[in-house]
Amino acid sequence: MDGAGRTDAGVHALGQVAGFRCATRVAGERMRPALNAHLPPDVRVLRCAEAPPGFHARFRALWRRYRYLLAPEQTPFLRGRAWTPRAWPDLAPMQEALP
Repeated sequence: MDGAGRTDAGVHALGQVAGFRCATRVAGERMRPALNAHLPPDVRVLRCAEAPPGFHARFRALWRRYRYLLAPEQTPFLRGRAWTPRAWPDLAPMQEALP
């Protein structure tokens, strides 16, 4: 199995693309629910399609987007999803670096 990229520990990925080879009698339209039936509840296949020969999810990616969430303090709603820095970074250079 090949994934579109890698994330660091504790980082979540939305819209991750993966490719795999399989020999099955399951028809294309039934593959997504069949895969979801065997995955843990926090991992879902949203779309499933046959890939062209030679497809590799990591090397054929057209773009990637990263989003970082900083919070002034931890709350139960952001636990594990936001970074609370000891000192707040200077936002001006960060905004200048944006495209």
